Amino acid sequence: MIKLEDSEILNYNYKVKGMEKDPTLEEIYNCPLCGGNKFKKIIEKFSLQIKKCQVCSLVFTNPRLRKEIIKKRYSTDYFIQEYLGGLKIESLDEKPNLVDLYNHYGLYLEVIKNYFSPGKKLLEIGSAAGFFLHFAQKMGWQVTGVEHIPEAVKYARKTFNLLIYEGSFEEVEINEKFDLVVLLDVIEHFIDPVFCLKKAFKLLKSGGIIFISTPNYNSLSRRFLGKGWAVLSPADHLFYFTKTTLKLLLNKTGFMELKITDLADFEPKAIHTQWKNGRSKFYKEIIEGVGIKFIFSKIRERKFNEFLSIDEFSTGKIRQYRWPKKVMKLAKKIIYDLFKMITEGDRLLILASKP
Repeated sequence: MIKLEDSEILNYNYKVKGMEKDPTLEEIYNCPLCGGNKFKKIIEKFSLQIKKCQVCSLVFTNPRLRKEIIKKRYSTDYFIQEYLGGLKIESLDEKPNLVDLYNHYGLYLEVIKNYFSPGKKLLEIGSAAGFFLHFAQKMGWQVTGVEHIPEAVKYARKTFNLLIYEGSFEEVEINEKFDLVVLLDVIEHFIDPVFCLKKAFKLLKSGGIIFISTPNYNSLSRRFLGKGWAVLSPADHLFYFTKTTLKLLLNKTGFMELKITDLADFEPKAIHTQWKNGRSKFYKEIIEGVGIKFIFSKIRERKFNEFLSIDEFSTGKIRQYRWPKKVMKLAKKIIYDLFKMITEGDRLLILASKP
């Protein structure tokens, strides 16, 4: 049975203490990643503070809601209204639009099929309604999920007949090993990401791969939208990673980095309503302005192809200029590469292996 030692289970890798003045909160005294104890307040939002470690630069909510309060947030109402509602599925009985969902998850499926032939064993941590697992299973993967919202587990089992462990990943016991572990927009929700990745490491076979998708704190969207950026949601997004801190986390938990990239989503609508102001309108104009959106889509294409080790890259139609076509194509590639260097997208993707 794959199980961490009893002394490790739900035992934080850092010091946490309840706050007497507000029993709903707990304060972190040591950085979860490096153990440091000097933090700088970055922002306060929804009455919660987001701070940055002065040693390793990890960004996280501190103080944060206590674990039992966070768990209550992920209720049946949350699953139906926020999760399914966000996908325009209005009830548990409504059949999802699998074409639209595949377009969303197809990017991740392209990544994993580049490393393993179908038929291998895949574990998704935080499998929610089971959409990603359904598509992976259709490709031939042997799939298993872990999900702590009971209604989500019930939905995935009923709709797609999937094998799902019910419970939080920190506590659930799994007695098998996997070729691939997938975490899609999950790691930022963990109470203790170091503990969880150590557990994921033990669940992987030697040579197995972990694939992580998480919001990018260094994104252009966050820099422009500031406090209003919708991803800054300190009640449930407890950690905010950059390429540097995500690499440090994987290294700390035993993984060897393979590839990392950021994807250029640059979504101007990703903002909480009360912060829609001149700044957000200006950002929207930049992103949706003539020609700019096209450039960002080409950056996304370029970065994703590089992540998949694909050389093909189209610069689009080359108009008739006085310069030779090859020169113009090279010039466009240089422009895209410059944009790629000075901008970072909303999402980080990283692949790492278990040596």
